[in-house]
Amino acid sequence: LAGGRVTGRAGAYTLGVMNIETDATTIGSGLDVPRANYTVLRVKRGVLAKSSIGAIVLNRQGGPGLEYNRTGGFDALFTLGTHLDLGGLLAKTFTPGVAGRDWAGAFDFGWKSDRFDYSATYLDIGERFNAEMGFIPRTDIRNSKGRVAWTPRPKWKGVRQLTLAGSVNYYENHDGRVESRNHGLDFNIGRQDTSSIRFGFDRDYDYLPYDWRTAGGVVPIGGYTWDTFRASYGSNRSKRVYGNVSYDRGGYYSGDKQTVRSGLNFLPLETLLVETSYTRNHITLRATPRYVTNTLSTRVSYSFTPDLFLKSYIQYNDAARSASL
Repeated sequence: LAGGRVTGRAGAYTLGVMNIETDATTIGSGLDVPRANYTVLRVKRGVLAKSSIGAIVLNRQGGPGLEYNRTGGFDALFTLGTHLDLGGLLAKTFTPGVAGRDWAGAFDFGWKSDRFDYSATYLDIGERFNAEMGFIPRTDIRNSKGRVAWTPRPKWKGVRQLTLAGSVNYYENHDGRVESRNHGLDFNIGRQDTSSIRFGFDRDYDYLPYDWRTAGGVVPIGGYTWDTFRASYGSNRSKRVYGNVSYDRGGYYSGDKQTVRSGLNFLPLETLLVETSYTRNHITLRATPRYVTNTLSTRVSYSFTPDLFLKSYIQYNDAARSASL
């Protein structure tokens, strides 16, 4: 039916309000969707030199599902000195008939200098956390992740900076069962001309609580561990024609997977950019024939001004035998 949005600043405060009213309708094979109202309110205040605290409220009244769904949250980000960042958030959802285990919280730590880079995050999302006006990929999880990197600048001809990094990403549910886990190592050579060479190794674990049917076959219920080796190269991005290529090879649940990616970009005009990319996946699962997919995409961007631009995107996937615009 109608909607509106207002954003702006008032002194130390940044404000944002949005409200949308939708009419009742019928979709699909006769599914009636009632009239609904959606409201978002965001307030943020600057504190200290480069820090902020804020709050957000989201409300759905009517529409599909139960009578209403609401989310309220607080967040804070503190930049202390030139190297240290600390952040956190706490949120709760309100759904009719739901009480308990409907909270979510997170804490972030980051410390970065020209030579070292450390970061850590802890995220906890309750089993009944139900933010219908947001996107929550997983609930009932505790996620801990961290990264440590050494970033020296050796006096090697043509080399700007090296990065040697290790990371861990760990998910478990609130019963203590490990859902997924990743350990990674990365080595990157960044050159003076903005080109780069990267090598990496990942060890992944994933638990499937049910048989997973894919286009390449069925992966049975259970826990799976596999390793993946990665290599990539990106050319000088300051040129009018530049590109990248990468190759991944390793396991994939009960089988193996190889992925080849490439991209070629053109800048025929200062305001016109054409980006093309190609991805090929070769997957072999146990007791199933090999599965190969090819995806080709093109994006064209034209900028009239820094604030006004036009973009178009075309993608073709041979596995789905479909093209999208």
